[in-house]
Amino acid sequence: MGAETGASIEVTPDRLSGSVKSEVKGETKGEHGSASASVTAEITATSEVVEEDGRRRWTTTAKASVSGEASGDAKGKVRGHDVKGSGSISAEASVEVKYEVSVPVGAKPERTPSEISPYTPESMPPGTIITLDSSENTEWEAEGSVSGGKGIWGGTVGASYGESDSKGVTVSIEKTSETKVKVSVGPTEAKGRHGKVEVGLEVGPLEVGLGIGSSTSAKQATVREVEFDLATPEGKAAYDHFMATGELPTQAGPGVSGTTVVARRNGVTAMDLEASLGVGGETVEGSLHSEATYDTVTTTHPDGSKEVEYREKLPGYDGALTVKRTYGPDGKEDVSKRVYQYEVEVTDANAAGVNGMLNLGYGDGRKVKKGDWVTVELSQEDYDRLCDQAVEASGKKRLWGNEGLVPGQAGSVDRESFLSSLLERGAKAFNLLQQLALDTGKPLPGKVKVNGE
Repeated sequence: MGAETGASIEVTPDRLSGSVKSEVKGETKGEHGSASASVTAEITATSEVVEEDGRRRWTTTAKASVSGEASGDAKGKVRGHDVKGSGSISAEASVEVKYEVSVPVGAKPERTPSEISPYTPESMPPGTIITLDSSENTEWEAEGSVSGGKGIWGGTVGASYGESDSKGVTVSIEKTSETKVKVSVGPTEAKGRHGKVEVGLEVGPLEVGLGIGSSTSAKQATVREVEFDLATPEGKAAYDHFMATGELPTQAGPGVSGTTVVARRNGVTAMDLEASLGVGGETVEGSLHSEATYDTVTTTHPDGSKEVEYREKLPGYDGALTVKRTYGPDGKEDVSKRVYQYEVEVTDANAAGVNGMLNLGYGDGRKVKKGDWVTVELSQEDYDRLCDQAVEASGKKRLWGNEGLVPGQAGSVDRESFLSSLLERGAKAFNLLQQLALDTGKPLPGKVKVNGE
């Protein structure tokens, strides 16, 4: 068992950082295997000044963490076969706090960070943003493998799995004018997990390898926003109450407005497949990666009405699909306000199809090129027309008859998933859309923008 302790400090004109670290290690060995373990504790702190995008930011960050890891290996016999295995596990827990003061360059009166305080909002020049982030994080990972064999057969099986979790609180105080301050408060939470299984086999002269891995990550935050008018006694009293207790008003009133709640959740799901085949020293390898991301933003107003925006990056598609919904105070959706929007980045692979969709589907004479962005926006009425066109075109038995988007002879489509199922076909989706216009003799519904215009 041994222990090590060290400290460091770094000073530059724009940055000050320091750390203290202590580590304890130990190991043991025996006839049938060995094991080792270590534990590390570390405290770090940094303070820096950055000037970019017309703002000067002073940021101070402090972090305390404890991490540990252990590993071992063993060997023996199972039914007369030599078998060996190994494994390891690691974990880390940390607490992090960040305090940032951001001021527009040239803001008057000029002040240093020590002269700016949210407790005295008159010390904050208009445009000042003060942010406090705190988070607690945990992460662990484990992996292991077993191998053995005899004669013409041999093989290895390995697996790994890990999870991460982060919870925190963000407070933002912004001076929006000489007398008004907007406060945003909300918790944040992030979760992630990943795993992988690998198998290797030797059968005579053949060597076969297969690996399957997946990962998911998700982050969510719910932010309440309130604006205080400090020029009114009620607004000043409500702000002072928040600074003293951390409690925000739930209802608008004199000196208090904009009591909205914004909830956001986003994440990524990915899948990887790797395979190899070797014969006589020659190896052929292949891999496949598929990834989908999503982002949901819900804005709730004081009367209970809300807007929900869902955005998804589909696997195999060079763009994203967004659906916007509006709900009244009674919780019922106003379908007439629903909006579907899909955007695509033009690439070498899809340029011909996108140009065909624009010219033949929308009668738009513009020619797009690699790097351009095309956005199509559909109302609910437009979307229903698009689905109806797909049903009509499926009877033509050209491209649409074999795509499975209009199942069998049902004469209908799954309207919930139709557009996402279409876009998942990647570059081919735009060939299908232009064919849709040609087969039905009808222009495609919706509005088109190229590079935002």
